[in-house]
Amino acid sequence: MYNKVKLMVEIGKLEVRFESNLDTRVMKELSDFRDKICNDDILQAAIAFGRLQATIGKTTEEIQTISCILENAKPVSNMSIEELEFTVRTYNVLRGAQVKNVEQITEMSSEGWTKIKNLGRKSYEEIAEKMHGLGLEIAPYGKSTEVC
Repeated sequence: MYNKVKLMVEIGKLEVRFESNLDTRVMKELSDFRDKICNDDILQAAIAFGRLQATIGKTTEEIQTISCILENAKPVSNMSIEELEFTVRTYNVLRGAQVKNVEQITEMSSEGWTKIKNLGRKSYEEIAEKMHGLGLEIAPYGKSTEVC
């Protein structure tokens, strides 16, 4: 996953540069790119970045930095639970269960969720919401109701 803070700093630098020139086309593309980053829409952010590059037309230091951040983004499955910014309670519960990354979260079974000590519905819902934000789904909380 890309570093959202670094991206916002670079977007801010570009906004200052192009706002003073009153280049409304660039400002529109910057705004669109920022919105996609804020919404964690990776595919749409990449498309918006391409439009931004085409609109600016020349390589700037900020564009190079943004490009580098996006190119060095690691796969979502390798994201650590620290990067997901869970509440302290949810983070501690996951850490106590030896869950270290997104891949382990997505591989958890329904029964597995109920076996995690001190994991309640609220923490489960927080985890499910974060995974949904990454475009991932997790097993439901509780025992499977499948009939053989």
